[in-house]
Amino acid sequence: MKSLAGAEREKALKVTGEGCNEYIVRKRIEKARSLLETTTLKAGEIAMMVGYHDMNYFSLAFKKHTGMSPIKYREQAQGR
Repeated sequence: MKSLAGAEREKALKVTGEGCNEYIVRKRIEKARSLLETTTLKAGEIAMMVGYHDMNYFSLAFKKHTGMSPIKYREQAQGR
């Protein structure tokens, strides 16, 4: 018999095509992208707001998902 948590993870994987951790990271990066595009908050502040307590780890995760650093992403989004 599967645990409820295991059944929920399996359901999420079937619906989204990604595991729980991947889903959470994707949502965090989506929020960070939005904040970088629409605010003047520092990248470190945004990292904390979306759940990363280590700026280096945030930058690595952001670059993995977007292909660029948070600063470069902001520059491109703002047309600099």
